[in-house]
This record gives sequence, structure tokens and C-alpha cells, in this order.
Amino acid sequence: MKAKLLIVEKEIEGKGIVQSYLSQYEEIDPTLANSFENFIKEISFTRFDCVIADYNLAGNRKGTEVFQYLRENGISTPFIILTGYLGEEEKIMILRDGGRHLRTQIGDDKLFISIAKIIIEAHTTEETRNQMKETLQCRIDQLRCKLESNV
Repeated sequence: MKAKLLIVEKEIEGKGIVQSYLSQYEEIDPTLANSFENFIKEISFTRFDCVIADYNLAGNRKGTEVFQYLRENGISTPFIILTGYLGEEEKIMILRDGGRHLRTQIGDDKLFISIAKIIIEAHTTEETRNQMKETLQCRIDQLRCKLESNV
């Protein structure tokens, strides 16, 4: 059972940076939505384990708009916004309504660990939570050992 992620970000040379980074992990099935409109199409037809959005999107859209769309439409899929800076009001709105804010650098294994933990926590039934934990926990443990050995 792979974790299905919807990644909302701008494309650079035909690829999403977050999507490309997360594609290296066999436990994850990342789908790229390169615009707000593509995000709406994807979320309308597919159930995802998590939505990850960059703060700055194509067409002067913001990742916070993705989060607002999810909650206004009754979609409780876990949400993570990736940014180096998020205004205090925006951060409060996202955290208050159950979203997450990560400032981890792309390419850092800590990003995968954080995402994996959020996905595991989000599964409400014990059966699906255990399946997702089984899928992701081994990789989390491997990455933690790698990070600890680099210290």
C-alpha cells in the first residue's frame, strides 16, 4: 500500500521539485498538480492520503488557497504547506483548521519523515493506520539511522 500524495507546485523545466524529491521513495505515489485548477481536477476524482502545497503557486495563487478549498468543500485530507516563511495570520488559520506547516529544505530526509508521520497519524481506522505504518515505518527508521550517523 503506497501513500498517495497530491503535490501542488509550479513546474520548473517540466518537473515539480517536491514531486521529484519524493519520487525517490518507493513507499510514495506522488501526483503533481501544477496549478490550482489542476489541483481541483485531481482532488475531485482521486482520494489522496495527503496534499502538499508550496506557498507560491502558478498564476499568483497561494498554497493557503488550496487549504481553504479543501476545508470549504468538506475534504479532510491532511494538508501540509511548504514554505520558508508564512505570515502569522495564515499560519494560525492553517494550524487552527488542522493543517501543518513545514519549513524543511527539499532534499532533506527529515521532510520525508515528517510527511510519513503526518500520513500515519491521519488514518482514522486502526487497520488502515497499521497498513500505512507498516509501509512507511521501515523507511523512517532507515532515514533516522542515516541522519544520526551523519551527526
